[in-house]
Amino acid sequence: MVYCFKRNADLAFSASPLLNFLFLTFPPSFLYLGSTMAPKVKNFTCYWLPLGLYCLAIYIQSDYPSPESLPSFEFSDKVYHLAAYAVMGALFYRAYRTLSVKNNTRLLVLLSMSSAALYGISDEIHQALVPYRDGSLADAIADILGAVCGVSVFHWWTMARRAQVGMRQAEFGTWNAEGGSLSAEGEKAGSTENQKLGN
Repeated sequence: MVYCFKRNADLAFSASPLLNFLFLTFPPSFLYLGSTMAPKVKNFTCYWLPLGLYCLAIYIQSDYPSPESLPSFEFSDKVYHLAAYAVMGALFYRAYRTLSVKNNTRLLVLLSMSSAALYGISDEIHQALVPYRDGSLADAIADILGAVCGVSVFHWWTMARRAQVGMRQAEFGTWNAEGGSLSAEGEKAGSTENQKLGN
């Protein structure tokens, strides 16, 4: 394959000075740069960027008074905190799964919970320093509970989906194996019939 590529490249060089210039300016190794960078770009845009934007949105919102347009009911503030940090915990879990820590499930879960919980505590400290906001221990506890619940639910959902995919792959493999054995038996029977007809 390498010989064929070199052979074609030599022919192209001799046929077109423009191609010669392009290959000298952009060597073939440059063409493979996208394939090595693609996974890193995908991990950043699909996993780390949403997490960063979400954390930034919470930080910016903490600089302003609490929105009055949200429905208000008993313990509504705590419910909103719990829901917000449940989402953050799931986002941390998704992002950390792109790292080597994904091979240690317990560490992955604990790290995701701790990261979201620490961010919640830091956000309450941030609100305590803003003139028209105030930090609350109850809100911090709601943030921690939300992080634990979000990571736990998302981890359970991920494991259940992985098990379901594994079952489908096992069924597909069994189906292929059965199909292969049936085709082998069919070929054997066909060859026997051909021998009988030949005799």
